Amino acid sequence: MRCSLLLWAVGCTSGSQTVSEAVSFDLDLGGLQAMDPKLSGEPLWPMTLTIEESPADLDCWADVWAESEQGQTVALVPSTALNAMDTIQWAWNGHDEKGLSFDPGLARVVASVACGPHESEVWARTTDEQRVHIVRLGITEVDFLTHPQQGAHVPLAYHKVSLLEDRVSIIGEDVADYQVRPTEGADLDNLQGEPHPPIDIWNGAFVPPWGDTSPTVGVHNVPTAYVAGSQLKLSIRVGEEAISQVDGQTIPAFGESTDSLPLFRVVADGLTALDIPEEVQPGDVRAFEGPILEDTLGREDRSFTWHFEHYDSDSDDWVALPGHQTTTHRIYRLAGEPVLLDGQAEGLAPDVPWIGVLEDTLAAVDGISSDPALVLDALRNHIYDNPYIIYDPGDSAYSTFEGEYIYWDSIQSNISGWLDREKGIHLYCHSVSCLLSTLAGNLGVEAEQIVLGVGFRTNLTRAAGTDDWLRWSFNSHSVVSPDGGDTIWDASIDLDDDGDPWNTPATAISPMGMSQAEYMELLSPDPIGIVNQGLCYMR
Repeated sequence: MRCSLLLWAVGCTSGSQTVSEAVSFDLDLGGLQAMDPKLSGEPLWPMTLTIEESPADLDCWADVWAESEQGQTVALVPSTALNAMDTIQWAWNGHDEKGLSFDPGLARVVASVACGPHESEVWARTTDEQRVHIVRLGITEVDFLTHPQQGAHVPLAYHKVSLLEDRVSIIGEDVADYQVRPTEGADLDNLQGEPHPPIDIWNGAFVPPWGDTSPTVGVHNVPTAYVAGSQLKLSIRVGEEAISQVDGQTIPAFGESTDSLPLFRVVADGLTALDIPEEVQPGDVRAFEGPILEDTLGREDRSFTWHFEHYDSDSDDWVALPGHQTTTHRIYRLAGEPVLLDGQAEGLAPDVPWIGVLEDTLAAVDGISSDPALVLDALRNHIYDNPYIIYDPGDSAYSTFEGEYIYWDSIQSNISGWLDREKGIHLYCHSVSCLLSTLAGNLGVEAEQIVLGVGFRTNLTRAAGTDDWLRWSFNSHSVVSPDGGDTIWDASIDLDDDGDPWNTPATAISPMGMSQAEYMELLSPDPIGIVNQGLCYMR
């Protein structure tokens, strides 16, 4: 803003004379009308003052300061000498003379230019001021959602509330993945008036950060999941309350008075706003469309840098405020939507993938495509080659059933116990097959347990966790299949594929995607068939 002053200079000789000379200056706040002193990145508000015209025979100097309605002040430019066409530049971080952030509300930047024979004798002085808005801007919630056109967001769950107690906690619709709802302080600041730091990703795969309390309050950053190749959609919430660094009181994010306050919006690189209007007020929720995820299974930590802008009616454009906020989120990529049984009516787990399972299988499936056969291959080898598993036909650990043996009405896989190895490392084929089926279902691949029987001898086989090739007498045996038994995956044993499976030596082949006819021929010389099939409940 340009300000002009007409000076009347008094001569130093006998008599008196008047000389009219103009002095003008321009106070430029860089197009900004608002600032948040607490945003990260050391936000600085660039300002300039230019003397455009001044008396040729007088010295001029400038003082610039900021002051708030609440009484906070700070000197920005203390008594700097200037001449015509001189420019001074400085930047303000929004702090007062004590180093405290200005509270939200209306403030003034005041410039005073004085001229005289020397600084101690002022013949004339003029001032100019511009109003500025101190605000508090921040993202307090980020929640990942299902994109309406491209792909699915998959809800996740923790399977424990403590290391000693199993109880599934679903990250539901009323729980944001990234959430700041503190019990003390405000959603934007802590009790000392400092902004809440970025929330670290919660790395506990079994127990949620809220334990056995309600997840709807508190501070956390938990993982989310999408079907591989899906497009991200997320919503954010803008904070409502700040804490004054001056007196520790809770104050509205935009101050007590919002008269003449410009419009604000939130932007982030790589994200497109979906809501109209896109302007935000404290407490508003806005949706964004994000990038398309890789079409492979795995886990990634993705960061978003949030910027805030205000609308300038003079230029009909949006102006970026100094500073930013960054949030980082963990995303699992799955082969498909979960294929699990909902066991809640029976007191068992719901049909929601467990974060503990995704972590347990991550190394096995990381980077592979979402093709169901490739996923089953990876999971089969993950089980069969696991150094902490031994196939034992006599040990029924990690599975229980309802109904008659082999012909059960339902069977349950104790995944929580398996992840803890609470019953050791020995398990029989029905437990192994349910384990493979359920792990696949968590990752979005359908793989029913297929029960074979009844009563037969086997050819040479090599059991998981062992080195010897043996023949067995089975009453039944269990495998998994994504297509009703047409193709088979067996994580309990390797088969002999040397043309003479009954006798040594043996040439190992892993039953993965093997046709039913080939599998039956290599498994046993006796006639066998499918006697039961279905998904396993998870507990």
